[in-house]
Amino acid sequence: MGTTLVAAWFEDRFVNLANVGDSRAYLIHGKSIEQLTVDGDLASGLLAAGTPPEQVRDLGALARALRECIGGCHIS
Repeated sequence: MGTTLVAAWFEDRFVNLANVGDSRAYLIHGKSIEQLTVDGDLASGLLAAGTPPEQVRDLGALARALRECIGGCHIS
């Protein structure tokens, strides 16, 4: 098991973001909402690498597996 994290900190007039896992950061301004981070799951990684969405969908629940998390384990 692992956990996910979104962190934000301010420096001068800038906001810095970090995320691990599938927790998301959003910018809400007036009536608009913008997703600022990308999920760290298998599906997001495959889509970013150009895998067709149909192939990602065919993975089913495996597509939601986290690629990165805090406190996860490494199996050798």
